Formats: sequence, structure tokens, C-alpha cells
Amino acid sequence: MIMGPKRDEAPPKAPPGVLPKAPPGVLPKAPPGVLIVDDNPSIRALLEMQIRRLGYRTLAVKDGDEALAAAQADDFGLILMDYSLTGMSGADVVSRLRALGGRASDIPVVGISANPDFFRTPHEDAARVDANIDKANLHQSLPAMLERYVGMKELDLDELAHRHDILGATKMRQIVTAFLTEGDGRITALEAALARGDYRDAAEIVHRLKGGAAVFQMRRLHALLGELENALTAEGATEADARSRFDSAARGWRRARGCCLRWLDESSAQQD
Repeated sequence: MIMGPKRDEAPPKAPPGVLPKAPPGVLPKAPPGVLIVDDNPSIRALLEMQIRRLGYRTLAVKDGDEALAAAQADDFGLILMDYSLTGMSGADVVSRLRALGGRASDIPVVGISANPDFFRTPHEDAARVDANIDKANLHQSLPAMLERYVGMKELDLDELAHRHDILGATKMRQIVTAFLTEGDGRITALEAALARGDYRDAAEIVHRLKGGAAVFQMRRLHALLGELENALTAEGATEADARSRFDSAARGWRRARGCCLRWLDESSAQQD
């Protein structure tokens, strides 16, 4: 007698490097990626080993040209950028990355250097990195840094699917679309408030945006907005700090928004 598979038998796994087919209405998930940019092969190998042990996939490249090409070819959750690269500097690479447009331009970047004095130069502001870490402290900082920039979800797709089942496809798409339109307006209003130096109004806008991020389980965006709100309400808040936090939060919004748009496309395709 031919026996079928047992009910509790696990489904066959996809081959390495191939994403399993996602159920209807669910986007396929890949391990979050980290792009390492350093011209020292020993440091590249060490960082790859450490990051992979923490459960993240990696790609390591040696210069700015390779970094820009890789950032556009894959969807990374974080870029570790050495400032002292051979040829194009790390600061110049990040400036070019931000000018690319599209999803690649919004990837969080952490600048790394063996010279902490470099972080106090104007290069940091020009490059618009999200954070800086001294290479001497990188090993200890890696777990928390990866959780912050890669581990936190842009959007909780499971929660979105649950609400989709409860409210129905049409209603849920209307809610998400309205949220995105409202969020775009608030980002524009926030930038205008910062331009005129009205930190009180800016903080109120950020607080409302943060509430929406919490409702839609956009955890990374929620954390970035929280940091921006703190920067705006802190005693002695500076324009440079507020602008840097806004840039990070705006990039976080665009990435979360992109996840929502992909979910809308997927949902519409399933409905059709």
C-alpha cells in the first residue's frame, strides 16, 4: 500500500538561495541583508563572520563603485560604510547613494572608522549617515545595531493580513491608502515646520505620525520618529541634530511606505 505524507510532516524546504513560495496574499520573506563596504579584506571577512553568526545574510565589497552597484541590485536593511576607502571616500559614496533616488537611496547607513576624530568633521553631515561607530567598539555594538536597523520590521505583514481578513480586502486597502496619503502630507508639513524653525509644531506632527506608525506596526519607523521627537523637545535642541534625525525618519517613512505599496499591489492582484 502506498502511504501519503504524514500530517505533521514538515513541507520540503526550498533549495539554498531560493525563496519558498509564499501563500496567497503574503509577500515572500528573505533574511535581512547587510552590505559591508571596506577596502581591508581582513575586516570584511571578520565582519561577515560576526554578522552571519547573528543570523543575517551579508555581502562584502571593497570600494564605492561596487557598493553603489550592490545597493541598487539587492534590498539591504543596512550598509556598514568605512569612511577611509581607497578611491572614492565613504562619505562620497553615501552622498551618491542618497542622490540615486528609489529604494536604494533610503537604506540606513552606519559609518565606521578607526579614527573617531573623523566623526567630528563636516563629512558626516554631507554624507547623511544614520549613525557612526568607532571600529574599536564595533564588535560590542553589532548585536544592538543590527537589531535596530535590520531586525525591526518595516511593516508587520502578519498583522496586516489579519486585519485584511477581518475588515475585508476593499476596506483594508482604503484604510492603508488613506494612511499613506495622510503620512505624505505630514512629512511635507514636518519639513516645512523645521525649515521655519517651529520645533513645537514639528514635534506635534511627529507625535501624530508616530501614533500612525504604532497602529500599523511600523516598528523601525516608530523608533526613528521617537528619536526625532526627543531631539525636537530636548532643551537646547540644535538645527543640525533635528535635521539629521528628520532625514533618517524621512528615509524610514519612504521604506515603510514602499512596503505598504507592495502589499497593496499584492492584495489587488489576489483580489483580481
